[in-house]
Amino acid sequence: MELMVLKPSFAKKLNTSGFSPLHLAVENRQVQLALELVKYDPDLVRVAGRKGMTPLHLVVKKGDVNLLTEFLLACPESIKDTNVNGETALHIAVMNDREEELKVLTGFIQRSYKSDSASTEIHVLNRRDRDGNTTLHLAAYKNNHKARCYPFFMI
Repeated sequence: MELMVLKPSFAKKLNTSGFSPLHLAVENRQVQLALELVKYDPDLVRVAGRKGMTPLHLVVKKGDVNLLTEFLLACPESIKDTNVNGETALHIAVMNDREEELKVLTGFIQRSYKSDSASTEIHVLNRRDRDGNTTLHLAAYKNNHKARCYPFFMI
């Protein structure tokens, strides 16, 4: 944290493995450090690391509902970010069977949908990955009945 205060640009730098300090905090389950980093600079949630994975994507993949909620509150626009495969956090939640994280993401989308419906629909709900799959396609391929029943598919 002290380094970040002295040289803020370090917080966005990637190490040789393609991870930022926030990626490493999430990876190593250092929740307090992750929260402090995001409090200092909310845009750190959007830093693309190896394969375009952002810390938001990583927290969905690893599974931490509380940290996911904090990331979304700190940087709401991060829900639109994609990795190099064109996958959003929703895609990652469905692919990794992260039901609780999917609930948080869909709840967040429903709340933001009212104020920014066109953008949310284009950039999140109907977003296709590199293979042309939306989140609903992935849920159907995985035969994930729970994911297919989430309200955001009916918005």
